Amino acid sequence: MAVWLNDEQVSVFWHGRDEAFPMERILEKYGPRTRGEAPTTPCFITLDDRPIGYIQFYRTDDWSDWRDQIGLDPRPDRWALDIVIGEPDLWNRGLGTRAVTALLRYLFTEKGAGEVVLSPVAGNTRAIRSYEKAGFRKVRLIPNGEFLGGEWRHAWLMSVRPDRAD
Repeated sequence: MAVWLNDEQVSVFWHGRDEAFPMERILEKYGPRTRGEAPTTPCFITLDDRPIGYIQFYRTDDWSDWRDQIGLDPRPDRWALDIVIGEPDLWNRGLGTRAVTALLRYLFTEKGAGEVVLSPVAGNTRAIRSYEKAGFRKVRLIPNGEFLGGEWRHAWLMSVRPDRAD
């Protein structure tokens, strides 16, 4: 995780190039999630037993500040996810789409999700294409919806419901 979050190609999409992620910061941010102390479930994405990325999911109502910031009404069956493929040599191979599709299947069948949302930075066209392949559709542009690289950037609110998932 430390390698990925400090890789210039990866960090431009996850936290921003200007944000250093020493191990102490990674443990501070992600440690509570791994110990079950935060309402976010963290998962590594593996390929042939090799960690290649990270995906997390959470109920939007459990992160009401984020939910309110992007203008969502409370809804107990709405979930959100975030994903990063940390190995740039594996980009453009459909691995992110496969991971998102697998997680959607789990959220819809095991967690009873009625909707799953995410909010990629508007300029991240590779991610947006991947999400659309998994069934997500753009709902609306969120002005200053994501804080990345030390500044607020426009983001797309994207949504998928069980009947639209691929």
